[in-house]
Amino acid sequence: FGNQGGDRRRYPLHLTALSRHQGKPRTNRSFSCSAWFDGAVAPETTPAREWSEARQGSGSEHPDDLPDTAHLSIVRTFCFADLTGFTRYTRENGPHAAVSLLEEFRAVSRDVAAKRGVRVSKWLGDGVMLVGTEPTPTIAWGGHMIDHFGDVAELDLRIGMATGPALLFEGDDYIGEPVNLAAKLEKHNKTASVRALTTKNSYAQAQAQGYRPPAAKAELPGCTIEGLTEPVDLIVLGD
Repeated sequence: FGNQGGDRRRYPLHLTALSRHQGKPRTNRSFSCSAWFDGAVAPETTPAREWSEARQGSGSEHPDDLPDTAHLSIVRTFCFADLTGFTRYTRENGPHAAVSLLEEFRAVSRDVAAKRGVRVSKWLGDGVMLVGTEPTPTIAWGGHMIDHFGDVAELDLRIGMATGPALLFEGDDYIGEPVNLAAKLEKHNKTASVRALTTKNSYAQAQAQGYRPPAAKAELPGCTIEGLTEPVDLIVLGD
């Protein structure tokens, strides 16, 4: 993550839910951008736009002239984020506080994704899957979210990201190696005792786009990832 700016901002009440944290109502969060972002934003992407860009004709073809397949090969950055410790948080703080926190997580996730040009693909209970056209804004989304929820002592927001070719299947589902890898990296954060991981290749693509964090990122070469047969070189985005 990383940014040259130093401004602070607050979410309005309609974007930050109130819940109870350590016996007191939680108010709006403020957070510093100084350690995370560089301000780069990718174009907004949706499955409809992806199909539109891949269309060969005008869009008004006869039904018999439409493609026979229901998939599209694309290159995207995939991100999985999970509120680790949410079950324990629910047990210790009660269901009302847990629901309020989850509402806040989803509201802020959507808001930040829209502003940074990445897309929420699906909700996964206390987690989320996102898709970006480029790695840089997706990295920025992750840093934004980790910083925002960093004051919840019982929770860790853990994030895994990977970039590569995948299939957009039936208009709204993504299938392929980078999807699976991003999910596995999210789980691997616990093993590595960090909060956000990406592959060295994905990080190199972000650097090629001009991503320049204020400090060098730690490398984890030759990592053994559960479910993979080959070691993977990783970059620690957030520790």
